[in-house]
Amino acid sequence: MDLTVSCCWKQLLLVSFLLDLVNGQTSGPYFTVTFPAVIASGSEAKLCASLLKPNESLVMNIYLVDDDQSTLLLQEKAEEEFHHCFNFKAPSLYKFSVQKMKVEIQGTSFKMTEERKVMFKHYHPLNFIQTDKPIYTPGQTVQWSPAGATITEEGTEITMTKSETVSLIERIDNFSRDKKTVQEIPYSPILNELIIENIEQPLKCDAEFTVTIKYYFLRETVEKFKTDIVYMVLSRGVIVHHGYEKIEVKTSNGTASGTVSFKLSVGADLAPAMQIQAYCVLPSENVVAVPDRGFYFVGVNTRRVGSTLPAEKKASAEKKARFIFPETWIWQLAEIRESGSAQVPVTVPDTITSWETEAFCLSSKGLGLAPPAQLTVFQPFFLELSLPYSIIRGEIFELKATVFNYLSKCIMVKVTPAPSSDYTLKASSDDQYSSCLCANERKTFKWILTPSVLGVLNITVSAEAEASQTLCDNEIVSVPERGRIDTVTRSLLVQADGTEKTETYSWLLCPKGDSLSEEVDLTLPKDVIEGSARSSVSVIGDILGRALTNLHGLLRMPYGCGEQNMAILSPNIYILQYLENTEQLTSAIRERATGFLKSGYQRQLNFKHFDGAYSTFGSGVGNTWLTAFVLRSFGKAQKYIFIDPQIIQSAKKWLIRRRDTDGCFIQRGRLFNNRKKGKVNVDVVLTAYITASLLKLETPVTDLVVTKGLSCLRSVIEDVKNTYTTALLAYTFSLARDMDTRQQLFKKLKDVAISDGPRLHWSQSGSAGDSDSLAVEISSYVLLAVLTTDPVTPADLGFANRIVSWLVKQQNPYGGFSSTQDTVVALQALSLYATKVFSSNGSSTVTVQSAGDTHHFDVNQDNKLLYQEKQLQNVPTKYSIEVKGSTCVSVQVAQFYNIPTPTEAKTLSIDAKIEGDCNTLGQNFNLNFTVKYDGLLESTNMVIVDIKLLSGFTADTSMLKTFSGMYVSLVERVDAKDDHVIVYLKEISKNIPKNYQIQMKKVLPVRNLKPAVVKVYDYYQTSDHSETEYSFHCQ
Repeated sequence: MDLTVSCCWKQLLLVSFLLDLVNGQTSGPYFTVTFPAVIASGSEAKLCASLLKPNESLVMNIYLVDDDQSTLLLQEKAEEEFHHCFNFKAPSLYKFSVQKMKVEIQGTSFKMTEERKVMFKHYHPLNFIQTDKPIYTPGQTVQWSPAGATITEEGTEITMTKSETVSLIERIDNFSRDKKTVQEIPYSPILNELIIENIEQPLKCDAEFTVTIKYYFLRETVEKFKTDIVYMVLSRGVIVHHGYEKIEVKTSNGTASGTVSFKLSVGADLAPAMQIQAYCVLPSENVVAVPDRGFYFVGVNTRRVGSTLPAEKKASAEKKARFIFPETWIWQLAEIRESGSAQVPVTVPDTITSWETEAFCLSSKGLGLAPPAQLTVFQPFFLELSLPYSIIRGEIFELKATVFNYLSKCIMVKVTPAPSSDYTLKASSDDQYSSCLCANERKTFKWILTPSVLGVLNITVSAEAEASQTLCDNEIVSVPERGRIDTVTRSLLVQADGTEKTETYSWLLCPKGDSLSEEVDLTLPKDVIEGSARSSVSVIGDILGRALTNLHGLLRMPYGCGEQNMAILSPNIYILQYLENTEQLTSAIRERATGFLKSGYQRQLNFKHFDGAYSTFGSGVGNTWLTAFVLRSFGKAQKYIFIDPQIIQSAKKWLIRRRDTDGCFIQRGRLFNNRKKGKVNVDVVLTAYITASLLKLETPVTDLVVTKGLSCLRSVIEDVKNTYTTALLAYTFSLARDMDTRQQLFKKLKDVAISDGPRLHWSQSGSAGDSDSLAVEISSYVLLAVLTTDPVTPADLGFANRIVSWLVKQQNPYGGFSSTQDTVVALQALSLYATKVFSSNGSSTVTVQSAGDTHHFDVNQDNKLLYQEKQLQNVPTKYSIEVKGSTCVSVQVAQFYNIPTPTEAKTLSIDAKIEGDCNTLGQNFNLNFTVKYDGLLESTNMVIVDIKLLSGFTADTSMLKTFSGMYVSLVERVDAKDDHVIVYLKEISKNIPKNYQIQMKKVLPVRNLKPAVVKVYDYYQTSDHSETEYSFHCQ
């Protein structure tokens, strides 16, 4: 039986200070003090101290400070360098406590003090359930008994108990496999680095093994120097071993490399996993540290012992992209038949790296786990390009092509960039693009790249080993028989400066045997960024065709929370239902849509709680709105993909437990959009939503939960004046087939409808100009209510057509709307409307023309789901759109352009500024940004801060987390994608500015660096938004 144990693993805090500088020269001393960031209460803890280059007699005092109480842990007097570790007794506490570790260094001429925080944590008892065996087949009786145990860890003697899940995993018998010799990929650093060599063999108890640390020192100005490489071995949050190795370094052209090794014995103190950390201080004042590595000890019989212990950390593959370079290569199922084996043909990606493959199998007898196997993709002569992910037009950078030769002989290499009209390359100062390259050498070739167009540019460079009479290192050059030429293509995104704006003009035109025409006047603002404007017209023969084309990209917004993930999943269900009902569903569309459903279903389980509820980010209290949303969607999705019925039932039971005695549901968690509730009790809106969800899942009206929910709603109908609530109630009572109440609600809705010629809609504010997210959602609920009747009359369809005409005009270029909830409800309503009016006959032609530009489109039953798009060249100008024929077509004109980032103050605003010392060696800077809201409500909904990084920069978002690893105030999640950092904020309260900070690092030099844009917007009310720019001050 396997037991899951919660342990106190946390990464150590490494503190290093440079104490003294004399006349601009480093004279010492240096010190480091290392200790666990989290220490178990009452345990025997350890800290390690190092003193380097003392220039006088020094006294080091280390104190543990708790408020005003200070305890001396260590006092060390020294005139020479030392590296020592010391044990101390952690205070016994019954709750966690954050204290300070204070280090004081004092000599004759100076005194210096530094402090860092340390957390002492109390661990509770562990209970586990004992079973008679680890694996059961269906139908077998499980014999179990609850057991309480005191668990003492061998080696540490720490006694712990905690309530955790018990993991039961069958042990796999050991087996051997043939050994194959694979040439290891040579490593070529670009920075000072310490690297721990992989430990290939399984680490067995009582065995001794060698740990080897490689060092690479670059750009050191001192030709000969001595330094200590200090190492620590950690396990379960405790320093187990500590030591150091002295090395003498001799540099050549500022570069040096070598290895140091030490022996380590595997004992209980290292189980089940260990980390090795090492560092050294160079003459240039750089502190070089090795990335921490984790290793399991039992190879094929790996079992998870601690619920918070880190899994083995794989060696990060250096990305030497060629053309196809996925991060995950193979992720698929293979069916094993009677033979017991299967061959899976695959195409190896172009990345030069090592792939680690893992496989497991499931059968009626349990789980089988195969040992990891490595596949190395390598060629002895290859090329690597260095360039940023994106730049802004007007910026230029130095394109670097580095050629590596791991042949045993010298070659003459010639590097040639492919010609392109998209950019120009200017030769670097040395202007030499042929060079000798001997064994294990590399050579970097450089050009100044200036882009001439916007968009994605493909940059291709070839390196060729060619024959030559020139001697290299006194030997004749060789030409490889295979792999003589290596060609690499990398993409570069060139963007316009300023802020992008989007305008769409959409129509649903149904000529019915006649012709219909519309006009659109495409204009551009006076301050449009030159060359940034682009316009297009798209035509499709189905009202849902545009959404069908962009099933996984209906919104250009982040989707990192549970509600946003469901908003991606749900439209697939409605579109599948529509296509199935109209007999248009093809196997290709089904496969694509169900693929999105499966991945969305799996993602959503990350936000599920043990009790069946779901929350926005998977933590905190369950959210009734989100749980009802999941229940409704999963209930409908199970027709197309497998969904565990228990998951649906547990969500339903959790919701039912959230009822009051009068049948109304009680809110738990937050509303997605706080503008929905208005002045109405939010429990009324919630009850209508949940009751409608249950009815959509074909729960009978006679069901007690539904009956009481409807009774609760009937009691408040007379007092409801909130338009959103009225529309949702109308839909709920339409589903319940309560026509009298439905009519009563429709009368209220017709009194506040906003009519604009042939179009009709509703909004919360009642303003005709209000076309925000909530207006789309309200109008969609009215449309659903209109069409949820039997039979649907021509008058109903005529009324619905006016709503659809308005909704279509609100669509974005991707088939969605402005946010998640309006997109979900609108597509549900449009799919129901499209089902009611579907016709399998007819065809139409569409003509779009201006004074010098004409485009024709044909739409018929064979291509009605085909998305047809053409670019419009003559902008600004006026275009006419004419449709002739007998079938409906959806036409949209989309216009994109950039303008200088607006500076006017808005209700939701943001300020950003980058700060830092331009002369620091590491080129690290802090980006400070402040978000403020001064609108009409007490607070916003969820707020997104979208930070565009400066070209050639990367971001470290760890400053958005606290010492304990939790996010700082109001930050719910942080994502980094491409050249953007996305910060999710829970809300911003009125007139209470919130300040945040991230660190940015310059990794590639870019000249003429342009400002970058930071955007902030209310996720569910995107009309509340603002932008600002920040510039790099070290030009």
